[in-house]
Amino acid sequence: MPLIIKKPSVYISALKQESKEPLHIGLSFGGTITDAEASELIDLARAIRQSKRDVKFFWIRFNGGDDSVLSTFNSFGRELVGASTISSFALEDSVGFEEVQCIRDFLIQNDTIRGIKFLRTNLCHLSFSLIRPFFMHNSSLRVIDMSSNTLIGDETIKDILDAINQGCVKLEVLNITENDLDRDVNSSNGISADGAKFISSFVSRSKFSWNFLHYEVKNVILTCFLNDLNANFL
Repeated sequence: MPLIIKKPSVYISALKQESKEPLHIGLSFGGTITDAEASELIDLARAIRQSKRDVKFFWIRFNGGDDSVLSTFNSFGRELVGASTISSFALEDSVGFEEVQCIRDFLIQNDTIRGIKFLRTNLCHLSFSLIRPFFMHNSSLRVIDMSSNTLIGDETIKDILDAINQGCVKLEVLNITENDLDRDVNSSNGISADGAKFISSFVSRSKFSWNFLHYEVKNVILTCFLNDLNANFL
């Protein structure tokens, strides 16, 4: 679904309404955030945590910016801790280690998010290590979408899948795609053939009830675009 961004005040008003219709929330963090804008964003995070209205999809896009962005997002993340009505959560673009630090407590204490998406981020293995408990202990998690993240490699994928194996997650959809199909196969970034084999082994040995998705073709288990792919996917 496309990302639609509205002013925080619009979402705050909607969260106060007694409605069974789930919300879609889209936010953009970037540039310079004024004190007034920061206050409104923090109020929104608090409203999400306190409201009983379901948030079907919560998508946050980062566009870079000055210190006000990270400072605001840190306060925003603290207010989100304990929010239990978010079904799907997405982080897009200029997201790195510091941004993940801001929402670490929210994620690792959450057990209601059913789907999480990382799209074109700058997240690396260290970033995902911060939120490893999320992948172990969120019993509601069913969907992991990691699309076009240039710094994600074998170590990251193995760590996440090991966490899932050791925890209580019952995954249904796993989408891992590379955005740099022309990268040097000897590069330390990206998923190698060995990483692909590890993913294939994880899928084939898992006891999950998979729902399979791949472009227009239904019932395909894993989306994985790789150079030098030597794995046999189901």
